[in-house]
Amino acid sequence: MNNITKLTIVGLGVTIPMGMATEANAYGLQSGATYYASTPLNLRRGEGTQYSVIKTLKAGDLVTIISNHGEWVKVKVGGVTGFCNAKYLKKSNTSQSAYGLQSGATYYATTSLNLRRGQGTQYSVIKTLKTGDLVTVVSNHGEWAKVKVGSVTGFCSAKYLKKSNTSQSNNLNTLSETYYVYNADYVNVRTGASTSTPVYTILAKNTEVKVVEKRKDGWYKIIIGNKNYYILSTYLTKTKPVSQGNTLTNQTTSNKYYVDTYSLNVRKGAGTSYPIIQKVYRGSEVNVVEKRKDGWSKIAIGNTYGYVSSDYLTTSRPTTNSTTTNVSQKTSYTATTPLAKSSKNSIYNANVIFKKMNNIVVNPGETFSLLKTVGKISTENGFIYSTVISGGKYTQGVGGGACQASTTLFNAVIKSGLTVTHRRNHSIPSSYVAKGLDAMISNYNDFTFKNTSDVPIVINAYTTSTDAVVTITASKDITNGCTFKPRVVSSLDGKTVKAYIEKFKDGKYIGLHQSFISTYR
Repeated sequence: MNNITKLTIVGLGVTIPMGMATEANAYGLQSGATYYASTPLNLRRGEGTQYSVIKTLKAGDLVTIISNHGEWVKVKVGGVTGFCNAKYLKKSNTSQSAYGLQSGATYYATTSLNLRRGQGTQYSVIKTLKTGDLVTVVSNHGEWAKVKVGSVTGFCSAKYLKKSNTSQSNNLNTLSETYYVYNADYVNVRTGASTSTPVYTILAKNTEVKVVEKRKDGWYKIIIGNKNYYILSTYLTKTKPVSQGNTLTNQTTSNKYYVDTYSLNVRKGAGTSYPIIQKVYRGSEVNVVEKRKDGWSKIAIGNTYGYVSSDYLTTSRPTTNSTTTNVSQKTSYTATTPLAKSSKNSIYNANVIFKKMNNIVVNPGETFSLLKTVGKISTENGFIYSTVISGGKYTQGVGGGACQASTTLFNAVIKSGLTVTHRRNHSIPSSYVAKGLDAMISNYNDFTFKNTSDVPIVINAYTTSTDAVVTITASKDITNGCTFKPRVVSSLDGKTVKAYIEKFKDGKYIGLHQSFISTYR
């Protein structure tokens, strides 16, 4: 590989190979300096291809020269020392980049890219950048760049960084269109383009978003901060909303109709296979925004849309028969639980429950099932991740906060004097209600009660800025002038609690209505 000149000292019989001088190098490499591999390069145990390979350097890996040996150099890579061909090493210039990157400028990752603790693949990974993540170049080191991502600084391959154009979105896509959330009060924003991926956050109706990619599978990629997330395209519109109180603004028509049946289901879609959003009652006014040929009408209800059978709508207000269930506001029984210690996501989930059970009528003798009314507690049914109690511990799960809704309903039922037919406590006490007065709900555990009065009752549920509220209303006093109060007795260790629902009239105790035993960990 190199021509070694030999010097023979006459009289001593000694021959010295002149090419073995440790400071000379065929390519001018300097001992102690840092270089990078310009191509994949074998690191060997000695000066020649006859020696075994210790490791293979990748293009851009940095090495420090220990000594020069003509065509070969002894180098150090991290904690490994070996020999490699000097021909394929280039000087690492801290002020220049092999790809023309500028210090102080902003670039984006063109692919998933490891951010490392040093200039080379031998250094540990601090974090992995996602495609489209933005970085600021601190300094250039040939094939590598020192960059800052948020508050984190590290090194990455300069090859996979491209200049970020501030006139475009912080994303690889040149698309950048403004859309607005509609068709629901709140919409889930997910980490991936699937309902099986975790919910990152929720966006309220009318929130403006930047769409950077429209996918064929019905999902749109949006930008929040410097990162990409996904939202279903059915919840986005390009029409900028105009505030008009509680009515929807994207209606092409708005025709006034009235409900002409005792109770009419409002469904999520045009068909009986779709879940019930809520119920409307005889004489209720609805705004029809679309009359369909299949016998269904699309109506604006609250801040969303729903579908009802057109057969039960009329253009004139029907007369109300006093013998039917025209529940007045004569008597009501209200329970509240505080929201002070409830997270934003938990309150959101409580409202999902409340919206599904609001205005529900329970007729005399009927048993109300909260789980059947609400449906499965899942992201597909509108719930998001929040804090839940599982196995005696707080953890993250879908539907956290739903139990505050069921607990508030339980306490309203207690006050009304109706009969609870199924209730179960949590494994540990809840922060928003006294021990023994909580009622959990899950996909495996229901809360039910029976309307033991002789008139229909209506459930109303909502949240204020401070409380979760459930009111049970009837056309007359269903307690026969009595009041129902809980009296809670705990065991010495506090793990077993019995709640006695006692009945009073004119301030005097007249008997026990129901009792509930709770066991906590």
